[in-house]
Formats: sequence, C-alpha cells, structure tokens
Amino acid sequence: MLQKLLTALESALCFLKVENLVIPSVHELVPTWKERYSFSPIRNSLMKDLIFTNTLMFPTTIRLQKSLALQPTDRTDADDDKPNGVNEKKKVALPDLNLKHLKEDLN
Repeated sequence: MLQKLLTALESALCFLKVENLVIPSVHELVPTWKERYSFSPIRNSLMKDLIFTNTLMFPTTIRLQKSLALQPTDRTDADDDKPNGVNEKKKVALPDLNLKHLKEDLN
C-alpha cells in the first residue's frame, strides 16, 4: 500500500514539476528507504539550497532525497534537436485516485 501511495505522490509532484523529494528518516530505516524506494543521501548542492529554506527537521534524523526529474532517454536521430536527449513526448501517467476504486481495493 505504501508503494501505491509513493507512486501517486511522485506522479503528482512530477506533474507539478517538482525536481527533488526530500524526507527525514531515522537512522534505522535508511537502508529500507534506499533499497525499496530508491532514495539516496542528500547531495551537497541540494543541502546548500535547503539551508536557506524553511524546512521541518527532527533531532537525530537523516535527510534523504529522490530525484523526480525525468531521466534522459536513449538518443535517436529524431531527438537531435532536443537538449540532453530528453524525450519531451514522454508524459508521466498519473494514477487514478478516485475513492470508488479505493473502496473496491479495500473489500
């Protein structure tokens, strides 16, 4: 169930053009976030940006980040005019968050 929630959140954040998702994690759960959900330790460049941002941080927690930017795809001849090989036709599919489907899953 958590995987569905994270997928829905990531899709919505991608739609809003959010580039990075930063979460606090207790030390014991860092391997879980890294292995199951593809989070990584926060990059120094992102940490420098966060210093000037009002964020909530708990004592003894570790910040993890996940890049939500679209990844470059393999280049083809048709992609020569696109920067960094990004396929602009590729859209992120948003999950259906209607409550009707949620009730069916619970039954």
